[in-house]
Amino acid sequence: MSTKAQRIEKVWQRAYEYARSGRYASYQTIERALCDEGLYEARGKLDDKRVRDELDGICRFAQVAVAAGLTYMQAIEQQRGGHAEPGAAADGGV
Repeated sequence: MSTKAQRIEKVWQRAYEYARSGRYASYQTIERALCDEGLYEARGKLDDKRVRDELDGICRFAQVAVAAGLTYMQAIEQQRGGHAEPGAAADGGV
């Protein structure tokens, strides 16, 4: 059985993982997905404007990256001046 602290840590990990995936449009869609998984703590933890804005920004960036054929991490590397190629990350970059 997981402790409350472990469940909250899982909420944070999954929320940012989902945002970077490019499959979610906003913190709201992430929150719904987490609640669907039984992580109801997401409702309270994602209820902070700074967190919501950050997740929304990551979601938008990741969706642009995916549309360009890149993973989130490849797009970050490219933005920093690297030369990431589509499909170059073996772990999917999530």
